[in-house]
Amino acid sequence: MVKCADCGFLCVRHAPTNELPEVHAHWRGDGLISPNLSDGVPRCFVMAFSLDAEATGASGDASHRFLQVINKQRDCPKFVPWVQGFSPKDHKTMLHEKTLLEMQERQRERERQWQEEQKRSDHEWQQSVRKADHARQQKQRVWDRVWGIVLLVLGVVFGGVFTLLVNWLGQKYLGK
Repeated sequence: MVKCADCGFLCVRHAPTNELPEVHAHWRGDGLISPNLSDGVPRCFVMAFSLDAEATGASGDASHRFLQVINKQRDCPKFVPWVQGFSPKDHKTMLHEKTLLEMQERQRERERQWQEEQKRSDHEWQQSVRKADHARQQKQRVWDRVWGIVLLVLGVVFGGVFTLLVNWLGQKYLGK
């Protein structure tokens, strides 16, 4: 639970310019806001709650109503801690920048995880290529041996047949 009195989005309407400046520390403490500077009605810059309607419906004098509304405990998802000297617009800009930085950090983390996954995937792929290449080389070596043996046997057979043929022809025609 939070209080609007501690939020950077608490503002009042500046009477002369109609802008929404920050509510200074002494105003947050005593609720006394000069009527020349403001209408004295608290407002939420991001409109998380209708503070002006709450103040209008509250009882007591203006400063009491102001303090009653800004000190009420609330469950506000848009709460941002007040930093003195920064306007509600500045607080919204800081929150936006913080959100952007968080998004960038999450994106960097996703990219880092993706790169790690790619690296792991590439490593696995290289391992599978090496295994497939090793299996192919093993198979090639087996076939090389088979063909070597086949050629050796054919060489021996043809050499023996050729020797027998030469001997037979030599006996038949040379009479030896």
